[in-house]
This record gives sequence, C-alpha cells and structure tokens, in this order.
Amino acid sequence: MPEPVKGNGRYMAGLDGLRALAVLAVIAYHLNLSIAPGGLLGVGVFFVLSGYLITDLLVAEWQGNRQINLKNFWLRRARRLLPALCIMLVAVGGWVTLFDRAQLAALRGDVLAAPWERVVNTTLAQVAATYPHTTLVDWYAASAGHASFFSPDGVHLAPAGAQFYANLVAGAVQPHKD
Repeated sequence: MPEPVKGNGRYMAGLDGLRALAVLAVIAYHLNLSIAPGGLLGVGVFFVLSGYLITDLLVAEWQGNRQINLKNFWLRRARRLLPALCIMLVAVGGWVTLFDRAQLAALRGDVLAAPWERVVNTTLAQVAATYPHTTLVDWYAASAGHASFFSPDGVHLAPAGAQFYANLVAGAVQPHKD
C-alpha cells in the first residue's frame, strides 16, 4: 500500500482510490464508453479531493511551523506533476502525429498557445448544455474587473465579493420550472 512521503499519520488510501476512480471515469467518458455517460463528474470529484488534500498539507505545515513556505510548496508540486505532464504531452502528441493527423493543428493550438481558460470554459459550457436543469456559474467572468471583490492579496474574497458569489450561486440553484 502506498505510504505518504513524509508520514504525518494523515494518509488515507481511500482518497487516492477515489481520485483514481474519478480519473478512470473521465477516461471512460472520453472513450465514449456507455458505463460513464456522466464521466466528466470525475473532474469535479478529482479537483475537490485534490483541493482538500493540498489544503490539509498546508494547514498541517501552518500548525507545525506557524508559516507556509510557498516556494517549497510549488517546487514539490512541480517535481510531482511536471514529469507526468511532459509524458502525457509527448504521448498525446505522438498518438495524434501517428494516428490522427487531422487533429494536429488543433493540438498545436491547444498546447502551444495555451488558451486554457477559453478551452476549459467552452468545454464546460458545451457539456452543461447537454444536461437539463444545469446552470454553469462562471465566477471568473462574473468577477472580472471587480477588484473590490477581493482582499488586497488578490486571492481571498472581500465581503462584497463573498456576497456577490453567494448571490450568483443562489441564483444558479433556484428550482427550474418546466
């Protein structure tokens, strides 16, 4: 069984298992397998669990040292994620080059120009449109140009931003009338 790199007694193998299932659901969805028509739900599950685990690490560091070394945090993330990212980009690039040349121009645009925000938002909007009673809340677009929504650090919400976000989400989850 996998063990944590630095054992603090908080490792939960079940969370790794859930993240693995979430990734498999997304892969099955992209392969158009009938067992995963809602496989993109795996994206949300994966990110929620990953966010929890990252927050847990940062809280533990804060509780132990009364500080968080962001440089070391980002270096650890880069050492862990960049090798897999490079392998994935080479594998996908190789696959497309060898077996699906028609996609090569689109792949170059997605990888090299990296308009990730547009690509992700467009994809999410397309998927959300296929499900009845689904409202996509685009916090990025809604908060653009509203510096007063954020605290001086530019990350945390100020009271005005928290209220706006709460209203945005509340409006999105109102019951639909058919």
